[in-house]
Amino acid sequence: MMTKSVTPSLLLGLIALFPLQAQQARTGSDLNLPPPATDGATTRVRIPIPTARSAVEMDRIGDVTEEDALAFSIAAEAQGWVPADSTGILKPGMSVLVTVRVQGRVEFAQEPQRINQSGKIGLPLVQIIEIGNKDIEDAEALITRAYKKYYRDPLVNVEFAGMADDPSQSPWGYVTLMGNVNSPGPLAMPATRILTVTGAVKRAGGSDASANKGSIRIYRPIPEEDSVEMIKVDLEVLGKRGRHGEDVRLQAGDVVYIPERIF
Repeated sequence: MMTKSVTPSLLLGLIALFPLQAQQARTGSDLNLPPPATDGATTRVRIPIPTARSAVEMDRIGDVTEEDALAFSIAAEAQGWVPADSTGILKPGMSVLVTVRVQGRVEFAQEPQRINQSGKIGLPLVQIIEIGNKDIEDAEALITRAYKKYYRDPLVNVEFAGMADDPSQSPWGYVTLMGNVNSPGPLAMPATRILTVTGAVKRAGGSDASANKGSIRIYRPIPEEDSVEMIKVDLEVLGKRGRHGEDVRLQAGDVVYIPERIF
C-alpha cells in the first residue's frame, strides 16, 4: 500500500486551496474543476499534494476546521486504501479459512486460523507458509504451488474469516466516517465493494438530527497520482428529486465527512 506523509500545515494548505483553485479555474487552469452546481449535482475537485505543499510554502493558508484537516489527513495518508484491482489484501491479525480440494474431493478444510504478526499460518504437509500482506489470489497461488508437491492439480481456496482485534477491517479496505453520524470511525468494505454514501451512513447507525446532508464531503486518496479528490454530495436534493442513482459509490480509503447544519 502506498502512503503519504502529511503535516498539519500541509493539510491546512490542502483545504485552503479550494478557493484558490476556483479562482484559477476562472482564469484558465489545468485542474479540470467542475462548474459550480446549482441543482444538487455531485461536484469534484482534485488536489495534487505537491501543489498544496507549494501553497503552504507561499503562506496561502485560509480558515479551516479541525474536522476537515483530519479528514484530509486520513485521505492523504491513504488509510484503509486498497488498489482497485486487488482481490483483497490479507493482513496479520486476520483469520482465514484454507480449503484444499483434489479431484473434486475436499482433502482438508481447516478451522479458521489467524495470520500471525510475521504474516504466517500453518498448514498440513507444507507446514509454515507466509501469506501476510498478499492479495487473496496471490496467497491461493502460493499455497497451490506448495501443495503440488503432494497432490496432483490441487484446488486451493482462501477465504477471509474475520479479524478479532478490529472487526471494522477487511481485506477489501475500509472507509472512514466522520462528523454527525451515530457511530463515526472506520467501516469495513464488503467483499462486493458495493457501498454508497447512504449505505455507509445507515451502517454507521444513521446521521444525527443536526447533520447537514446537503454538504457531505468525501475525501478520496489517489496515491498513484499523489493527490486527494474532494467530492461534494447533496443527498438532500438527490433524495427529494428521486435521483438516488446518483448516490456516490464509495471506494476503499474514502473519508466521508458529514458536517453540522448551521441554523
